[in-house]
Amino acid sequence: MRKLTTCKTVFVADLAEYNHELKINYDMRSIGNPTTVTLKATNIRKGGIVDHDAELVLGGAKDVKIKTKAYVHETSAGAILTLPKRTIEAYASLDLPKAKKEGSLRAEATLWLDKVRNPSLKTSATLNADVSRSPDGASISGEARVVHPKTKEIGVKGKLAVATKNTLLDASAELDVFDDVKQKVNIEAKVNAIEIPGGRNVTYSLGAKSKVKLGLGAFPCISLLRA
Repeated sequence: MRKLTTCKTVFVADLAEYNHELKINYDMRSIGNPTTVTLKATNIRKGGIVDHDAELVLGGAKDVKIKTKAYVHETSAGAILTLPKRTIEAYASLDLPKAKKEGSLRAEATLWLDKVRNPSLKTSATLNADVSRSPDGASISGEARVVHPKTKEIGVKGKLAVATKNTLLDASAELDVFDDVKQKVNIEAKVNAIEIPGGRNVTYSLGAKSKVKLGLGAFPCISLLRA
């Protein structure tokens, strides 16, 4: 005879906060099948924090366990799938500036296809940035990197300043995408504006340089005069 049992579910009507628990036990041994199925799961939420855990056990001559875990916290989120022969995990985090308009920002995302046996074999992406403001303008600088176990690490560094005194735009970036570190690509752009009698003198330049002979040179300056 098949037997199915469940426990009660405890929940709060408001979806912003709940605590669910589920248990299922399915026994097929009475009908000649040596397999039993057991499922346990919990789901908890308190405001913006969510946690999920579940375990599935297929009982028999040798138990087979599969576990899942997922969570969303204030500055991080992740998911873990535990199989009999490997553990797959994804993780992401985000740290925002304490001040709304300036400060440091950090974001990270990582994926492991075999976390327990090969924790170093992972694909990850990171972003670090700093934002600052002043009465004359604002600036941001940062670095982004992507790492894959079978390819070269890719990196981008850059900075951008806007409306700082006589400089309307000052931007630069360094691209590290080639196998040879000497082949980095540097890109620069700048726009300056200086008040002159009868108008404003605006100059701009854009260029790129690298060991791989990439070059845009520099554009000539222009002057804009008030009518």
